[in-house]
Amino acid sequence: MMTVPNTNSFTHNIMCKKWTQYKFEHLFYFNKKNIEILANKTGFKIIYFKSALKTMTLKYMRDQFNVYKLFPITQLLNIINRIPIINKLKFKIRLGESLIILKKI
Repeated sequence: MMTVPNTNSFTHNIMCKKWTQYKFEHLFYFNKKNIEILANKTGFKIIYFKSALKTMTLKYMRDQFNVYKLFPITQLLNIINRIPIINKLKFKIRLGESLIILKKI
């Protein structure tokens, strides 16, 4: 099982070069097609491939968008986070990562 940034994700497509998954620690980027190729070449088969859900707060999202600025999302999150109770609410969101389960064949 693994999670990887997905270059075919909705968030990648709308954020382009400002996608929050473009980070120093991510050495490679994937999509379903190149994961399938890599799995086949190494003797694995994909048995599950879905967008990963993350649980986070608006405060965390604000912090991320203050690093990876994207107008008007950054400004909107900065305004919303001034309301103390709102910035602590937890919610699930898809941010462009895929959850993949592979089986050795």
